[in-house]
Amino acid sequence: LVLYLPSAAAITVSEMISALHACYGGLAHPPSRLLLKTSNSDRGILVGDFTAHYVALTTAAAGWLVEQGVVLVGIDALSVDPLDDVACSVHRVLLAHDIVILEGLDLRQVPPGPYDLLCLPLRIPGADGAPARALLVRRPPGESCAFLGT
Repeated sequence: LVLYLPSAAAITVSEMISALHACYGGLAHPPSRLLLKTSNSDRGILVGDFTAHYVALTTAAAGWLVEQGVVLVGIDALSVDPLDDVACSVHRVLLAHDIVILEGLDLRQVPPGPYDLLCLPLRIPGADGAPARALLVRRPPGESCAFLGT
């Protein structure tokens, strides 16, 4: 699910819950894979010079995602952590629970809603992260999707 949070200065639990309710009605829990589109996309921060002022997750929001059973979270910034968090608190919370993190997503042309996500990482021996090609496929309403494997 691509969740749009255009007015968030930071992605908090209440921001995510409000966006889920406003955009998707009675959705009680987020899906297991969540991509966060923020004003970062609106401002095009990934296509210009680096900016230290970007929207990132709070540690509490990361904890909430863990509680909700999310297994993958993506964001339209170079990090899920704010630049001034040298402890990488959000990374630590998510990775401690084996939640996959996708950063640097170009969501400028992506409307919010449900998608199939294909993420094709490059295998780099010994690395703890890797560049990847992430593709979203929007399904027509009512069409089921097949699980292709692990």
